[in-house]
Amino acid sequence: MPRHDVLVIGAGLAGQRAALAAAETGVSVGIVSKVHPVRSHSNAAQGGINAALQEGDSWESHAFDTIKGSDYLGDQDAISIMCREAPEEILHLEHLGVPFHRNEEGKLGTRAFGGASQARTYYVADITGQAIMHVLYEQLMKHSDSVSRYEEYFTTSLALDDSGSCVGAVMRNIRDGSMELFEAKNVILATGGNGQVWQPTTNALICTGDGIAQAYRVGAPLMDMEMIQYHPTTLAGKGFLITEGARGEGAHLLNAEGERFMEKYAPNKMELASRDVVSRAEQTEHCARSCSSAATSPVSTSPASRSTSSPVTTTRWVGSRPTSTVRPRSQASTPPVRQRACPFMAATASAQTRCSTR
Repeated sequence: MPRHDVLVIGAGLAGQRAALAAAETGVSVGIVSKVHPVRSHSNAAQGGINAALQEGDSWESHAFDTIKGSDYLGDQDAISIMCREAPEEILHLEHLGVPFHRNEEGKLGTRAFGGASQARTYYVADITGQAIMHVLYEQLMKHSDSVSRYEEYFTTSLALDDSGSCVGAVMRNIRDGSMELFEAKNVILATGGNGQVWQPTTNALICTGDGIAQAYRVGAPLMDMEMIQYHPTTLAGKGFLITEGARGEGAHLLNAEGERFMEKYAPNKMELASRDVVSRAEQTEHCARSCSSAATSPVSTSPASRSTSSPVTTTRWVGSRPTSTVRPRSQASTPPVRQRACPFMAATASAQTRCSTR
């Protein structure tokens, strides 16, 4: 039965960094992952990491941009800690060997990112997450005397003692199906999100919310479960991410008419507005075009009376998205056109007024 001072469940960037920090204190560490650590979903992190390292920048400015980008819903204490410690962590990763981009002067270079008041994103081409992950994994191997890696082990549940304290976890060895109890004085959950409950999603197939469910089942309170981030640039229907770095390097977003539509929603930041603003703007443009099409489409009133002659397309609203239905055209005269209201447009009218000032 494996026993450790610290058991880290999940081996993405957060899990590996936590395991490395624990190992540096000299305690026994176990890190568990249901896939090989360098195949964790952190591979998908392309664009970079924000930190206030440049001259003239400050962690307070970084914190304000972050709080503003959350529409003031973010945990301001946690944001302050993150922004204060980010510069030191970037330098630490660089010293470990992460090959961050450098500018013509040989200094760490930055790119612009959405929602930031200045360029403070440090990156490695478009493989930032992958580059950091390989460096951290290399560091864990250097601490192999104190860090035990359990690769392709699936955590099924957390283990509690009689007093209700977490004392380990039950694991399934994916290779042979065997079950085993891992004991630990401290357990860190770094299992990532549950993006696979949404379709399409940019999250990997392994992002199924295992850790969230395990914590909930033993009575841990969950918070902000509704806070799902929508990324504005993906391949439609495929869940394939197009990095925000593309807009940071100058890419424009155009609507079906070839217009640079962000001028209407965020005239100052344009494509580099925060992701929620850009996502809402795109959905509004989509709805405006769909509603225009729906306004000129006949409305089905008597499906039973329709023949199998030339079909007609009607549009109905499911949630905030239009769904087209093809039905045979009636032998009777075409019913009059009725204007259809888009519920999404009405629901976001006040939000777009707010966004237009950014």
